[in-house]
Amino acid sequence: MYYQLELVYGGLILMALVTYRIKNRFLLWPLVLIPPLFLVPLYWIRIDLLTMIFWLPATLAVTWSGISLVINGIRGVVRLLTERPQVRLFKIRLIRPSLTIMIFLFVSLTVHLSKVSADKYAIETSKKIQKQAKVDGVCPDKIEGWSTGGQDKTTCHTLYGDYGTKYWLEYVRSEDKKEFRIHVKHAFDDVLEITGGVDQRLKATLYADPTRKEIPIVEDK
Repeated sequence: MYYQLELVYGGLILMALVTYRIKNRFLLWPLVLIPPLFLVPLYWIRIDLLTMIFWLPATLAVTWSGISLVINGIRGVVRLLTERPQVRLFKIRLIRPSLTIMIFLFVSLTVHLSKVSADKYAIETSKKIQKQAKVDGVCPDKIEGWSTGGQDKTTCHTLYGDYGTKYWLEYVRSEDKKEFRIHVKHAFDDVLEITGGVDQRLKATLYADPTRKEIPIVEDK
């Protein structure tokens, strides 16, 4: 992940350059178009306490881009009405912040959708396990396709996400094989826990919710 950090910070340094002062167009346009692309690695990085070293600089860059977009937009309109506009300079000052904001919004959306897909996958998997447990009278030792936790035969895990970001999913069953839990780790202090079992109803709890309110899950018949 270090190369991703270097890409993000390297892009921010380039974005700090006063590109509109450069006269050489072959050097100018790469400095306008390339820096926002350094936010693309965020597509593979989930939002967490530890990953804020990636997301915080990107958020600051987007905030500055928004401010720059408004200021330069107003300046452009004023110059358009009062004097001969510098169209080339006006375009340069608008393209980079606009591209930065669009890329940031795109990666943020895909990270969120990936988290939603991990939750959905965990819920659908828990429904299948619950149905199997009701029939067999015991919870399965592991989930097919998931990795086992070494010598511990009561747990297994996998990574899942429909997009670039993958989330850690863990399956844990009780020693008596009557209960099970599936954890979806969104972040350091944000975990979705799904519980069920032979004699239990299926339910989910979000750790990030201070009230720990239960989320009912409709079981498959």
